[in-house]
Amino acid sequence: MKAALPDLFEILQKQDSSIFLLGSGVFELYASNGWSSELSRQTTDLDFSFEIVVDHTDYQASCAELLKKGYKLDDIHPYRYLSPSRLGPYIYVDLLTFTVIKEREAMARGLMGAGESFSFKGMEFAKQFPLKLEDKILVPNPLAFIYLKMIAYRENPDRRLKDFVDVFELVVGFVLKRSILDSLKQIAIDAGGDPVISEIKKMIKAVSEDSSPTWDNEVVENQILLRSSLENFDHQALKEFFRIFLQEVFE
Repeated sequence: MKAALPDLFEILQKQDSSIFLLGSGVFELYASNGWSSELSRQTTDLDFSFEIVVDHTDYQASCAELLKKGYKLDDIHPYRYLSPSRLGPYIYVDLLTFTVIKEREAMARGLMGAGESFSFKGMEFAKQFPLKLEDKILVPNPLAFIYLKMIAYRENPDRRLKDFVDVFELVVGFVLKRSILDSLKQIAIDAGGDPVISEIKKMIKAVSEDSSPTWDNEVVENQILLRSSLENFDHQALKEFFRIFLQEVFE
């Protein structure tokens, strides 16, 4: 990770903002802890998101520093920086922003050049019980990561189908490894009456029962066949993984 994206972590650690690792890097961290398998779809980027509370100084400083270190700004995506290295699987990094303050949303979107379809939902919950990757770099706990994925799909199902399939990979991996289930149950308990927990539980239950058109297993069947971690499980087996996850974590 560090060889493929030289100087990146050192640059991020200079900042005072809360910075979250998102995307495929989260799968990699979970797998390294023995909680699940690595993401089986191919990806070549890491995603980091800066929290915007007062201003955007830290975000802009990091972007400028990457350019000084030889990264190139992508021609199409204004938040994407191409690595000067060709070592390892990662060839670019996306520097994103988020905010949990309604009045800062336009600023956060404008900074990274993202449109109105970019959602900040889920990041407030991600700030609860985070994991620490490095000094000042945080990672969503697994329930928060599932929520971010399910929200991305629910708000834009045509473009974000891969996120729903990622949820399948996460749930199957957690159940197969079993090492994180007790910790996830404790997070669900500690989060108390947070409506996010209720939303996650409803989604898991709906998939396990085939009871909701929003979370329809059949929608992802073709995509599941393309994932090496899921291709050997039929429809009923996948429903059973979600049933076990529901029972172990939420009941």
